Amino acid sequence: MKKIKIISFKTKLILTLELLVIIILTTLGILTYNIRQSLIRQVSETKLLAIASSTAAVIDSEKLSSVQTEVDTTGDSYREIRQTLKKIKTANPGIDDVYLMKKTVYKNILKFIVSASDAEDKNGNGSIEENEQGAFFEEEYEISAFPEMANVFNNVVTTDKKISCDKWGCWLSGYAPIIDKNGAVIAIVGVDIPGEEIISYEKEMRKALLEILGTIFILFPLFLFFYLQYILRPISKITKSISEFGGNLKTRINLNRDDEFGLIAKTFNQMALDLEILYTQMEKRVDYKTKELAEIAKRALEEKAKEEAFLDSVGEGMIAIDKEGKVIMANKQAENILGKLSENMLGKRTDEIYNVEDEFGKKLLKGERPLQKALFEKRKISGKYYCVHAVSKIPVFITASPVICSDEILGAILVFRDITRENEIDKAKTEFVSLASHQLRTPLSIISWHSEALSEDREGFSEKQKTYLEKISHATKRMVDLVRALLNTTRLEMGTFSIDEKEVDLVKLAEDILEDIKPLSLIQNISLEKKFSDKAIIFKGDPQLLAMIFQNLLANAIKYSKRDGKVFLEVIKKSPNIIIKVADQGIGITEKQKAEIFTRFFRADNAKEKDAEGTGLGLYIIKTIVENLSGTIFFDSAENKGTTFTITLPEVGMPKKEGTRKLI
Repeated sequence: MKKIKIISFKTKLILTLELLVIIILTTLGILTYNIRQSLIRQVSETKLLAIASSTAAVIDSEKLSSVQTEVDTTGDSYREIRQTLKKIKTANPGIDDVYLMKKTVYKNILKFIVSASDAEDKNGNGSIEENEQGAFFEEEYEISAFPEMANVFNNVVTTDKKISCDKWGCWLSGYAPIIDKNGAVIAIVGVDIPGEEIISYEKEMRKALLEILGTIFILFPLFLFFYLQYILRPISKITKSISEFGGNLKTRINLNRDDEFGLIAKTFNQMALDLEILYTQMEKRVDYKTKELAEIAKRALEEKAKEEAFLDSVGEGMIAIDKEGKVIMANKQAENILGKLSENMLGKRTDEIYNVEDEFGKKLLKGERPLQKALFEKRKISGKYYCVHAVSKIPVFITASPVICSDEILGAILVFRDITRENEIDKAKTEFVSLASHQLRTPLSIISWHSEALSEDREGFSEKQKTYLEKISHATKRMVDLVRALLNTTRLEMGTFSIDEKEVDLVKLAEDILEDIKPLSLIQNISLEKKFSDKAIIFKGDPQLLAMIFQNLLANAIKYSKRDGKVFLEVIKKSPNIIIKVADQGIGITEKQKAEIFTRFFRADNAKEKDAEGTGLGLYIIKTIVENLSGTIFFDSAENKGTTFTITLPEVGMPKKEGTRKLI
């Protein structure tokens, strides 16, 4: 491949200096030209103003006022005024014409009165053309393009701002007002200088400047070339030696001078000697270090093999990501679960590898995924999910933990375990509980029915027998409630329950539930308060499930409230959702137990002390119902201050669901 020739430093220096000189000279030439042009125009304008002003001063305004018609042009006043204008023109060489003009009834129209110029054959063609004739008496002249002429009628002496052209040619003109004895402007004096003379002089000046600049542009590079050729000779020698030094460390600069170039040569020669010695020593050290690094690399490979063997032996899938969310490591178990090789996952984001659904099969958005939540909240996130990829959909238990150092997130570790077998066991247990609970309903119903029958006819019973009967009735009721809760739980977990779709007035439903639960509130003197955004809030949903939500939350609020307290129910429509809030002033939930409040069979310690007979399934059932209805439930609580549960349901209503059983 042919090498591209590099421009030498000397050539660059010549071009740079030449360009600099060109810019400076061009700038000076333009400034000189502009200044000279401005002076020429200024001198011309001053001359015009002086002539126009002196002419206006010598014109007799009364005689001028007497010239009104064509007949007046034969009179003495007209001839005297014209003679005066001719004398002024003759006395000022370079002036083309001096003339007078007056106003008309139209704003931008003036009329000629008298001019110093006569018609003449200027081009010598034997005839007088239109542009060689003077202006006729009272010939109209349109001045919209000449604002300076109109300005004179405001008693201002002025000149044109630029050369103007009309049918007589191009001119630079000056104007002065003629004032009568009352101080009114009755006419204007116009004085013209041919524009060709000014333009011609400016052209000659431009030509001279260009000739001077051209001569400098031609001679200066020659002078600069030979001058730099002389003074830069040492640089060429130094450059050549440095270029050769790359291939031969014994190269030296042979330059016997006492100036700066000599100092550079001496410094370079000393540096070259030091480098030659250093290079010799370095070769020996490189050989030694190469052997040492080979040994280190061997040990590193052995350690890496051990680490990979350890990670592959872990029974759970493991993925490590960096702070940008890209995969940097994946073990064999992760490959098996995700159905991808680790090399196909490295450098990708997890959402490019698989999708995540919650335990109810709802696809999670980016901010809802456990990995993103762990990074955003800077805490460990774990739970049951579905891992969905091209091959299959696998139930997994995921734990996502951020890696933090000095409050800076370095990445995260994602551990997931295939829980297909566990789900099968849970399903079997759920089916067993469902079967057992269903079978228990019949004997419990019989016991409950006989207890009620005995309670209706207790006259022959002793007090001790009546006490036994009350205990049997109470225990039976608790067993029926437990069986009902277990059946509802199993139907929710197995997904066999149905959801009807009917129009329900939530305000009326809430009023009915409040009325039904009022006796329970009277036991502890709990006042029930309510707030509804509308008189009627129509919602498409299952009235039985909605009633269960209201009953459970209100019953809990009353049960765990302090005596003489308040329970507050709010139902509002806030598009696109309907919001239900139930608040109490009760015992609250301890901070350490808030995370478990919606789990099965869990009851907070202070709740057990308040009421020992709960099942621990109520909130779990409510949460499962709400999430199956595409809603959300959350709470805010402080110990001994109260709890507020908030439910949001989509305004469009509940999705209808076909099932084999209804919740009871």
